[in-house]
Amino acid sequence: MPINWNQRLALLIITLITISLLFYLRTTQSEANIFAKQLNTQEIAFHDTNTPTARLSQLSQLALMKGATNDGRTGPTTARALFLTLPPDQQLAIWQNAAITDLDNERIPSERLTLARVLLPALGPEWNHTLILAIEDALRTSNQTDNLNLAALLSDWRAGRVAQQAGDHDTALTHYQRIWDHHQTITYYSHLGFGFHYPLMQAFQIADQPDLTWLHANYAYATTPLLPHDTITTSQQLLATYFTPENHHTALAAWENRHQWITRTRTIDNMTQVWVEGGTFTMGSDPQAMLQLCQQLTANLTNDFDYCDLSVYEKEFPPHQVTLDGFWLDQTEVTNEHFARFVAATNYETLAEQRGRSIVRDKDGLWVQLDGTSWQHPEGPQSNLDGLQQHPVVHVSWFDANAYCQWAGSQLPTEAQWEYAARGSDGTLWPWGDDLDGSLVNHCDANCSFRWHNVHYNDRFFLSAPVATYLDNHSWVGAYDLAGNVWEWTADWHDTDYYAYSPTHNPTGPAEPVINKRSLRGGAWISTPDNTRSAIRLSVKPNITDYKYGIRCVTSSP
Repeated sequence: MPINWNQRLALLIITLITISLLFYLRTTQSEANIFAKQLNTQEIAFHDTNTPTARLSQLSQLALMKGATNDGRTGPTTARALFLTLPPDQQLAIWQNAAITDLDNERIPSERLTLARVLLPALGPEWNHTLILAIEDALRTSNQTDNLNLAALLSDWRAGRVAQQAGDHDTALTHYQRIWDHHQTITYYSHLGFGFHYPLMQAFQIADQPDLTWLHANYAYATTPLLPHDTITTSQQLLATYFTPENHHTALAAWENRHQWITRTRTIDNMTQVWVEGGTFTMGSDPQAMLQLCQQLTANLTNDFDYCDLSVYEKEFPPHQVTLDGFWLDQTEVTNEHFARFVAATNYETLAEQRGRSIVRDKDGLWVQLDGTSWQHPEGPQSNLDGLQQHPVVHVSWFDANAYCQWAGSQLPTEAQWEYAARGSDGTLWPWGDDLDGSLVNHCDANCSFRWHNVHYNDRFFLSAPVATYLDNHSWVGAYDLAGNVWEWTADWHDTDYYAYSPTHNPTGPAEPVINKRSLRGGAWISTPDNTRSAIRLSVKPNITDYKYGIRCVTSSP
């Protein structure tokens, strides 16, 4: 049967669609793309005998660029590990080439600053000075300020390390002090890795600067998961003996002396409070922007768990202007030591103690009500507070938190007071700024067994950490741990839509309960990175107690 014109036209359209689809698959699944995917799923060995050496080198470089430039904060990839196996001349070539082009003429820009952030932490506990010099030279070929700033820091590091290894500690300290004086010019200073921070820790320790010693020890430890696998344990052991309560106390005191925060001591519980000057700020966030941020933060995590939920961020809408009077804020979360004073003075019995149980995580990772659990037995009846005096008190309900603050002559903060103290009029995403830094916050890191854990950082703690462990995790007023560690109860009843009708001056939350839940702020040791932001809101029934809820108080009077 002859084919009519309509049938011919249909066949032509189908043929064109097929050709277009094949072309699309060819361009999107290029040899380099496939190679990069195989590398990152470990389906192909680097020294593949079926691939010519020159071509393999080119493809591995391209795969490295693809893996590294996607997100400079996400830790080791197979492509990055491949970089470390390349001969030195090929490593140097990657830094000296302005771009890399594969056989399909696909051009990938050499984002050198991003590559530096990705690769430097993985270069091992003792850096190769020749490679560092090559990285400096590559960075200097760019006119970008960030590249030039990092090159300058690396130059000082290299000179300081040479002097340090020669026993000239004064010259080393001069270079390392200059690094610290200019460290804020580098967005990801704390991410530079063990090889960078450990020598600085040693120099500052010799120079009797306990705060900078502690700070760089934390930076070095936090990034040990990024090291070559066979060096991680040894590197962590080098640092573990340094982290003692005595060193923490000394470092904290020295750190306080560096700042001009206005503080006072609340006599009844010996809590340090910081003054929060009254002012106006933008409270809340754009939900779509926060969803995009979450997706960026999780783009290259090693798990397939998608926890970016728009409905969570819609609680922060709409962003709105709020003006607050000044107030005093507890500098840290209320610790077990603080709470013990309260109980000793009042014979107070928490809700968990009255019930004889509270919520903990069992051996299977499930949250269960466990008999005998309370603030004094945080992990069950066999546990106690030995070594936990400076950890935040947990297993406290909203009623327990409110009773403590009233006893101390204070109150629970409103949501507005809490958020203002955390982000200030600049409206930063986290207390320290707008960029996530996994080395500054106790969150769900490599120690955390939940699927959403961030394996690229080790904050040293499985559950809570001693308050003010992370000296750089402070807000503009000098309050510590407003991000992470434990969620903190606020005074407000929770209403998802409250921001739509909130007063603009000293808002105190809904006058009546809407869903019989109170608001908590700040995230905890179990939280994902975006859930440690200053604007994040959590709602919980006021009688609930478990291991991740704690206390911080405010005093409204001068």
